[in-house]
Amino acid sequence: MSWISLALLAAFIWAFVDVLDKYFVTKLSKNPYIPVMILAPVDFVASMAIFFIHGFEVMSPQFVLLGLLSGTFRVLMVYWYFRAAKIEEISRVSPLFYISPFFLLLLAGIFLGEIFTLSQYVGILFLVLGAFFISEKKPFSFRVGPAFWYMIFSAFCLSISQIIIKYLLGFSDFWTVFAYTEFGVFLSILPIFYLHFGDLRRLFQREGVQPFRIMAISEGFNLVAVFLSIVAASVGPITLVNAISAVQPFFLLVFTIFLSIFSPKILHEKIGGKIVLFKVFSMGLMFLGVVLFR
Repeated sequence: MSWISLALLAAFIWAFVDVLDKYFVTKLSKNPYIPVMILAPVDFVASMAIFFIHGFEVMSPQFVLLGLLSGTFRVLMVYWYFRAAKIEEISRVSPLFYISPFFLLLLAGIFLGEIFTLSQYVGILFLVLGAFFISEKKPFSFRVGPAFWYMIFSAFCLSISQIIIKYLLGFSDFWTVFAYTEFGVFLSILPIFYLHFGDLRRLFQREGVQPFRIMAISEGFNLVAVFLSIVAASVGPITLVNAISAVQPFFLLVFTIFLSIFSPKILHEKIGGKIVLFKVFSMGLMFLGVVLFR
């Protein structure tokens, strides 16, 4: 399977994960620390499974620390994402991840020495405009709310994590890089456990195991998508791997329209004709930006 196919498959899985996450923060718990804490055991199991089944390649202590740091930035990315998702529709929040190519191209130029063309910079502009437009509730209303800024922080943290991963892939295989990143996620969540474990206990007393089951499934699929994106990045340019995942909003739009019509108790969003057309227009700008990256 080509790295492009892997990136597309990862985008499809992430769209499904977005739906599960939105259901969690709107129906079960609005506390953004709760889903972050539930990630810890899933990521720990994934990391240890790779260690015992596949094994880790030997890396220098500096590279190990970088791998753990990439996991820390992924935790920060998830935290800001859940803060945005609890106050805004998921089909407006999720596409804002695709502001990350803007940060990624800048960081890749500084730390990885990548050289960019004029068309790539134009592509950045289209991606940023498309992500900005799609986050608006009304066409061309140009009102920036808190969710927008939360997603800016989230996209920036995602970009840093991916730059670190791409750098480490030059020195180790994707299994090892993935495992250290996920172990970094686990370690970074431990202080949150210490500070907010009472919130987790109260959720269990109120809702039982259902929230934990949903988030475990969500993180399981997310780990598959993360692994696929790392494998893709080990072959293809990290900037393009990231940009290709801009197809995720199309998958998410299909999911949200289907659920809003046939199962609104799970997920309901405004899907009027003008809104859908504007989302399609915005995503078209983002796709054009991806094309210009080539």
